[in-house]
Amino acid sequence: MVELVDTLDSSPSAFMRTGSTPVIATNNQLLTLKGLEMKTIVKLVLVAVLAIGLAGCGSNAFVCQPGSYHTKNIITVDLQLDPAPEILPNAAMIKEKVLFAFDSYKLDAEAESIVEKVAGLMKAHPDTILALKGYTDKYGAEDYNIKLSLNRAEAVYASLVAKGVPADSIKSAEGFGKTQLIPNLTNRENRRVLILSIGGK
Repeated sequence: MVELVDTLDSSPSAFMRTGSTPVIATNNQLLTLKGLEMKTIVKLVLVAVLAIGLAGCGSNAFVCQPGSYHTKNIITVDLQLDPAPEILPNAAMIKEKVLFAFDSYKLDAEAESIVEKVAGLMKAHPDTILALKGYTDKYGAEDYNIKLSLNRAEAVYASLVAKGVPADSIKSAEGFGKTQLIPNLTNRENRRVLILSIGGK
């Protein structure tokens, strides 16, 4: 994700940093490279240098000076610089969540219904590869919750296999305990197993 920040005034500088966030400016627009990997930042800088060359290195090609601009508004722009993962014809995009009662790894009727839905998708798209990730809420000892979350992932694994999903189509079943709590979820919503498609055969 790259943010374009309009500026009211600026003076020449090809590349700068504001705090810990590297930025580039084009005319009166400032590119703030937030949340990007270094290799992506390097790509953007190379593209910027090439753009300067093609534009004849005009005086307003890239302008920016620390402390000389004021932000007016921010426009968020999605950039995809790396190729998207290959999706094979028979692979499905799956992201489902199975919830559990407190201190339990038993699948209730609602959970079994979700697993049944995933099994149906897997039968229709047999080249899909799944990963299962189990979690708990904030209560309980860390070691206990790691084991509980793993039991939940393994329970979903067993149910999928029982419903006809080939075992080799499930790459992993992992437990993360309470190490990856999501604050805006309820305790029940944190007691979950995520069923995710991660590619195709």
